Amino acid sequence: MAWARPKFDFHTGWACWNTHSAREESDSFRLMALAVLGRGLLGNAPRGSKSGRGQKAVALYETIVATVKNQWPENRNEILQMKANLAVAYEEAGRVDQGIVIKRECLIDAKAMTGPRSELTLVCADNLAVALMAKGSFTEARTLLKAQLEYQADAPLDNELLIRLFTNYANLLYKDPDAVPDDLLESIAMYEKCLPAAQRLWGASHPYPMQFEKHLGKARAALAAPKSARFERALKRARKD
Repeated sequence: MAWARPKFDFHTGWACWNTHSAREESDSFRLMALAVLGRGLLGNAPRGSKSGRGQKAVALYETIVATVKNQWPENRNEILQMKANLAVAYEEAGRVDQGIVIKRECLIDAKAMTGPRSELTLVCADNLAVALMAKGSFTEARTLLKAQLEYQADAPLDNELLIRLFTNYANLLYKDPDAVPDDLLESIAMYEKCLPAAQRLWGASHPYPMQFEKHLGKARAALAAPKSARFERALKRARKD
């Protein structure tokens, strides 16, 4: 689950910047125009691009973060949001490790600002976990998501944020190379729980429920696939229980 960003056309971004670029550095309209340009660059940069628009988006968001910290140091929420966008820019420019560093900072900041159980902390933890998963750091990602799941154990699955949290955890469980049968069974159960909720929220033909259904199929296939002898013994025990 990535930080929510409105989608902006690249040319719209340049139009905003050309309109407001002559303003003082401390002018909020100039900063907003720079942010719109950055979003336009992000929306049009191929993921993993080490040159061109991806790198320009990184430079822009580095400037934005530095400007906000300098001009409005008390605006912690705006700083956090711009840092989250900078992390996305790093990832889309192929600088994954730097993106993860910034996402760690965002999570620390969110906890300090709103506590460990807040929606903001949940979003930051989820964003960091997804990035760690993509890198193959399943153990740390699992720890992060499991903590948030415990806070939300009794919450109704009636919004995108919680459905994404639960399905990202289910995704992690079956994709982990070290997954055992209990992990796969838990992943399947979680997808089976989330899929009807997603269909109620968005409709059965929406891309999200369709995506979750595909993941459920893959989790079931992983459970049925031949594994090592140790895995097979554990699977028999899990099914017997």
